[in-house]
Amino acid sequence: MTKIDTVILGILIVGVLLIYLNKKIKNRSIQHKLNTVKRANQKVVNFLEDEGYSISSIQETKTIITWVDGKEYQNKVKASILVKKRGHTYLAIVKTGNTDTKLAIVDIRSQLMEYYLAFQPYGFLLVDVRKKQIEKIFLSVISEKRELSTFYMYGIIAIIGLLFGFILYKIIFGG
Repeated sequence: MTKIDTVILGILIVGVLLIYLNKKIKNRSIQHKLNTVKRANQKVVNFLEDEGYSISSIQETKTIITWVDGKEYQNKVKASILVKKRGHTYLAIVKTGNTDTKLAIVDIRSQLMEYYLAFQPYGFLLVDVRKKQIEKIFLSVISEKRELSTFYMYGIIAIIGLLFGFILYKIIFGG
């Protein structure tokens, strides 16, 4: 083996060793973050369970695909805690700091819609462990076409009812 071969072999060994160490350090950092999140979430989980909610999943991830000009983009959406109560699934959002609820909802409205698209919960729970409060948030889309079609449907039902009543009147009382 020549000196150049030894140098190349040394570079390869050091490169593999650096890649291995880098992965170990990243895994340790991720594990530390997960442990921190678990400790913080444990208080929330205990509080939700005390309030009658059962925990469905923690840190669940879904992928949302967006197409822009025919090009696909994938994004991950992570829900902190999914819970169930009385057959309904809720996505729990942990409130931090002293932010007013109404302001917090305005700030996270687009995030709520993203969560709604990905997880399709019945509603959201804004959880404040310090104040021992849970606020329920629901989203709904009002469709003008749906309101108009409902109006027409009630009109048609009313007309059919009137016709049925008129025919029934004629049959009973003759004429």
